[in-house]
Amino acid sequence: MLWIWDYRDLIPGETSSYYPRVFTWLDEAKLDLAWSPIYTLFLSGLHSMTGNPFWTLIIAQLSVAICATVLILALMRRLLPHYVAWIIAAWWALLPINFDTAHNVHLFSALFPLAIFFIAASTSKSVYGRGFVLAGLLLTAGLADYKYIILFGLWLLAIVAYDFSLYLRDKAAFSLRSYICAYGLPLLLVILTIGILSTRSTQDYAGIKAELQTGHSQTLSEAYKLNRIQMGEVEPDSRSFLQRDFGRSTITPVRALSLNSHAFLEHIWWNIKLIPSAMQLALSNYYTGGHNPDDMPAKHSFLAWIPYLYVLGFSAFALVTYFILPALRRQPIANMFPWLLMLSTALLVLGEAIIRRPGPSSMFQFSIFIMALTGLGMHGVFDLMGISRSIKTWSPLAGMLLILLVPVYYNADYI
Repeated sequence: MLWIWDYRDLIPGETSSYYPRVFTWLDEAKLDLAWSPIYTLFLSGLHSMTGNPFWTLIIAQLSVAICATVLILALMRRLLPHYVAWIIAAWWALLPINFDTAHNVHLFSALFPLAIFFIAASTSKSVYGRGFVLAGLLLTAGLADYKYIILFGLWLLAIVAYDFSLYLRDKAAFSLRSYICAYGLPLLLVILTIGILSTRSTQDYAGIKAELQTGHSQTLSEAYKLNRIQMGEVEPDSRSFLQRDFGRSTITPVRALSLNSHAFLEHIWWNIKLIPSAMQLALSNYYTGGHNPDDMPAKHSFLAWIPYLYVLGFSAFALVTYFILPALRRQPIANMFPWLLMLSTALLVLGEAIIRRPGPSSMFQFSIFIMALTGLGMHGVFDLMGISRSIKTWSPLAGMLLILLVPVYYNADYI
């Protein structure tokens, strides 16, 4: 990211809509709770320190990318052998699709699940770890990305069922006080934080709900239009694709299915066909398909199939060796809690991408899960081949040298 300050400023991503909210907070102490209020607070803090919009945005881009990379290294060291963790972290750090994202708010929001995964991997057998995971999911849903309320509800049920089974297995080991401290205190702190910030909201609940519906309808509308253009259709002069197919200018997924299920299922099928290209773009910064899955210009190369096939192979090996076979043999699975947590998050963002559009910036959690799975498969293959010991020696050094020696991304050819 060296020389980023010579090439970057306010870009046509979501930051351009978030930055004006900084002054609403600094001047009036009011927050828009509908759209990642914690990102607004983050930008406001930087703006208060620099007093300069340009440097606020540059520091924001740098700090978010660096924090994400460090968190990924820390997480991978909990899930994988350390020598593989260095390889995966360097892989993440070298991809411009990550650090050069036009939607910095998406990468910022991904910091919260990354921290949650790290907590889960560090304290997978502790009731306090499970309490912090639930509190983290609720905090993420309330202040960063509202869709995490789905994960919070699902994991609340799963963790209650798990703890109840532990209670039935060994009632003598049950301590009501420890459970109150583990779950009650973190959740209470998060609820109080969200409650205090909600008193500074620019809108009431009805207004927040209406703004969310409008915003997501607009996002879906833009994705639907782009998909139809990529399908080779020409937008009518007098009306939009949505008006032509659904009779209205904005739409929700449920409403679209009820009004014209055939047209909306075509849209979903197109998104599904874009997923391989989106994964290639997220994992190698290039895609091989005929259509760009991102809403920003992206690089095309048929060679992207090579790393993509390696990723699929290593991931399949990891799934079979470390998860499916142990489950069939009723053997314990290492780090099952964080892996399941990552899988549920990956499926959540993948489901949203299928409904809207599978851009890499909206699928960070999915690509991180695939990278971790690839690292696990790499370790299994290296171990099987008997070369893991030699790789352990140089992989940390190789990871650092890759980051230091790869040519600067921001140069005269940067667009």
